[in-house]
Amino acid sequence: AILIHCTAGKDRTGVYTALLLSLVGVDTLDIQAEYLLSFAYLRERAKMLMAKDPSFPHCVLLPNMRYMESFLERFFAQYGSVEHYLKTIGVIEENIEKLKAHLRKSEPTKN
Repeated sequence: AILIHCTAGKDRTGVYTALLLSLVGVDTLDIQAEYLLSFAYLRERAKMLMAKDPSFPHCVLLPNMRYMESFLERFFAQYGSVEHYLKTIGVIEENIEKLKAHLRKSEPTKN
């Protein structure tokens, strides 16, 4: 398991998760669908906060697909792949392979 701590749990968490999923070959559409799942978990919290304070910006807790689409488009236009990005920031090949192996261990088995 991997734990990513984030206050709202959608944008920063979504970006980290998108990069990790992409690293092991998950399709972009599946990554975007996964990002939208955060809505189901944050919806009640958002409604509660907006009931307390009608001026509370709902965008803080509710995912917007345009943000994830834009991020992924820009990221891949600039770096081409997550692996290339990791190398660009100084992660060595051995550690990239270890990360990929760790992520693949947590994949559900297909029957």
